[in-house]
Amino acid sequence: MSVNNNKGCGREATQFKPWNKAASKYKEKYADEMYEYFNVPPTRVEPIVELNKNGVEVTVGREIIPTDYPPFEGFAAKIGVKQSQVSEWLKGKAKPGYDSLKQ
Repeated sequence: MSVNNNKGCGREATQFKPWNKAASKYKEKYADEMYEYFNVPPTRVEPIVELNKNGVEVTVGREIIPTDYPPFEGFAAKIGVKQSQVSEWLKGKAKPGYDSLKQ
């Protein structure tokens, strides 16, 4: 059985290993922080406002608007890592893996 010491090539090199920088920056608290960051409602309700004949704003209805989904780049910046590191975690190529984060 041979050991692959090539740190930068092939799938084996991206697995959770001591030299994998994306894995080494992971902290257990990130799972909860990620859930809180991405846990946004799918829609929001906004008032429809018009001016009446006296020039005063009045609400004439409401509309449902899709919520903008928070970007991965924003979460990565919040915790001080690169977006690619968050992607590695979600792909399961580095600790903790997507299954841990979605729980």
